[in-house]
Amino acid sequence: MTRNGISRVKTGCITCKIRRVKCDEKRPCCSRCLSTGRKCDGYVSPPSGSHSWAQLLRSAPPQKTIALTRLNRDGSAAVDRAALFYHRVAAPALAGCLSKTFWTTAVAQVALQEPVAGHAVLALSSIFESFTEGVPSTTTTTTTTTTFAAWHYGEALRLLRTTRDRALVLFVCVLFIAIELLRKNAAAVVTHCRHGINILNEIRAESGFLRRHVVPVMRQLSIVPFFYGADPKTFPLIDRPVFLSSSSSSSSSPTRLFASVAEAYESQMALHTRLVRFLQIGEEARLAKGHVGPEPDRKWTRRFLMIDMDRWHESFRALKAGGCRHTGRDRTVLNLLEIRHIMGRVQISLFDSASERDYDAYVDDYRAVIDLTTEAAAAEEEEEEEEAEYDNAVRDPAGSPGPKRTSRVLTNDSVLEADLSTLLYTVVAKCRFLRLRLAALKLMEALARPRENVWSRRITIVTARRLIEMEHDISLPDDLDEEDWGEKEDEEEADSVLPPEERRVVNVKFPYGNAERRGPLRNLCFFLRDPEDGHMIMRSEWLSIEEPSERSRMT
Repeated sequence: MTRNGISRVKTGCITCKIRRVKCDEKRPCCSRCLSTGRKCDGYVSPPSGSHSWAQLLRSAPPQKTIALTRLNRDGSAAVDRAALFYHRVAAPALAGCLSKTFWTTAVAQVALQEPVAGHAVLALSSIFESFTEGVPSTTTTTTTTTTFAAWHYGEALRLLRTTRDRALVLFVCVLFIAIELLRKNAAAVVTHCRHGINILNEIRAESGFLRRHVVPVMRQLSIVPFFYGADPKTFPLIDRPVFLSSSSSSSSSPTRLFASVAEAYESQMALHTRLVRFLQIGEEARLAKGHVGPEPDRKWTRRFLMIDMDRWHESFRALKAGGCRHTGRDRTVLNLLEIRHIMGRVQISLFDSASERDYDAYVDDYRAVIDLTTEAAAAEEEEEEEEAEYDNAVRDPAGSPGPKRTSRVLTNDSVLEADLSTLLYTVVAKCRFLRLRLAALKLMEALARPRENVWSRRITIVTARRLIEMEHDISLPDDLDEEDWGEKEDEEEADSVLPPEERRVVNVKFPYGNAERRGPLRNLCFFLRDPEDGHMIMRSEWLSIEEPSERSRMT
């Protein structure tokens, strides 16, 4: 007679399995081993891809660090440090207005279960640390940090080749984009973005995890390739409707109300990606006289885009004026969204303009942007003072600080998002009223943090200063506060004397390759319009990106 056996339980710690006893499966060490004085050898990690997205997000987020020791090749010290650095420093800094839970919670949880994500997180943590320390991405010096990051990045790429889960591939692709942004590797950023968008468009039955976490972050990053020279005619777009599509834009359609600041942000990112793509396609026709644009229906495209932008702004104003009380951080984000809308509206209105003088009619918009930025900067300064008071209040008698508060939105809180300093560049470039330009330039310099934001670059400030000098035929001091240009000249005279058309810069080509770099010097191309025939004239200059303090030390 066959004996009725009892099926063995395949879960439990390694020690209890060897002893063939029931395990209570308490983590990180089971109570049964500890109560009998034995050492619990932990649990066997399940194979990659065996968890669903719901299972990955079911557990609580890690409170101290990410247990990724098993991924190290030389021991646990380096991995433990990188995991702790990601949890305490990198994740809060990468988390922006829209994607806080993605970087601080979802990434940590998936990294615990999937080795390919774990290796990518460790590489991201190490590269982020180098970025904040100002280590150049093109350095040839081999350090412990660069070796560690390179090895884990390579392991993640190797494992990704055998990963069949398309959702997991997309998830890791987002991490790769962040890595290459921090490394300032333009070609790799464009490649990873292209692959990520194509994969996202192939996934039709998306899970709640993808919809809530991955898609918003991917939409946020999808705008990046257009700033790195990607061809807008061939680069893919995310096939996911967010706000009002062009086909449904009619005067009778009701205005949609945003439920939160994050929803308004995500909706604007979708519109902003369309706007940037459209402006680049339209700019080809504007720069080359007689060139036929690649989109014969661009006037209709502009009309639909402007309708959607106006609809968005109606919903935005309703959100801003609603009964909900916004936090200080939310108010700062609202200012950022309004600035982006104002400048986007100006750019799309004048995308086919034949004269740079047309920008002079939008002086009120430039003033509004400067006022909104000043308000946001004042809120940041007030928050810095409150944070200092908080740190002093929670400091224990031994002198060690208490728990850190949430990072600010203008600095560490949005490493991958365009900060206010970057958005002000358009005001400096297109506003020809000297006092307003100088006010915008001062704000740019005050808010710029190149080690805390991938878009905040010294070359942008240097270019903005040079534009003012070229168009107004003046020489700016290193410290703009040394000479107050607004008080030095009569206000009406300063606003009435505008640069002539032949001195106005239409566009600037920023350096990308090593051939356009010589130490601290960068080769920039300024495009001006010939007043006689309307053709473009290119003016090339080498500008230094060194800080004034660095130049003074050299001399």
